[in-house]
Amino acid sequence: MTRIIHANDSLNFSMKCRRVGWELVKPLFYHSPRPMFGFRNALLRMFGAKIGKRVHIYPHVQVKLPWNVRIGNNVGIGEDTLLYSWGMITIEEDVVISHKCQLCSGSHDCFDPDFPVLFSPIVVKKGAWLCTQAFIGPGVTVGEYAVISSGAILMKKAKAWGIYVGNPAMKVGERSFT
Repeated sequence: MTRIIHANDSLNFSMKCRRVGWELVKPLFYHSPRPMFGFRNALLRMFGAKIGKRVHIYPHVQVKLPWNVRIGNNVGIGEDTLLYSWGMITIEEDVVISHKCQLCSGSHDCFDPDFPVLFSPIVVKKGAWLCTQAFIGPGVTVGEYAVISSGAILMKKAKAWGIYVGNPAMKVGERSFT
């Protein structure tokens, strides 16, 4: 489901206050020492994120709007990852998101002269692995145990257990645990 927000709608007073508050706290989150996973999780929770147990979010992760982030148990998110969470980003349990990945749930409508923000949720299902520098676009679901390879640009659904590579990302195989 894609939602559209026009410039006048996107910054009501309540949203402005939340965003200013997060901008003031974000440097503490971004620059905190590497082993302070609990501290970073607590800051995200303070701003409305739902964070499970044993979640390791490394330093220098950028989170646009924490109240649009849901993370399950046993998740690792590597350094320099961007969670551009204009729309909801849901990361289920046992997921690995490697360094410098980008999950972008928002964009703009370049065909509309008002250039409104468009956003659509991203879901990363149980056991998926996003390799270094993978890009996940708006409205994408990454299936259970799927692998999105390094540098892949995923703009459509990735099927469960699939291995995806390239730009645009294409399925090249299937994972199997034997």
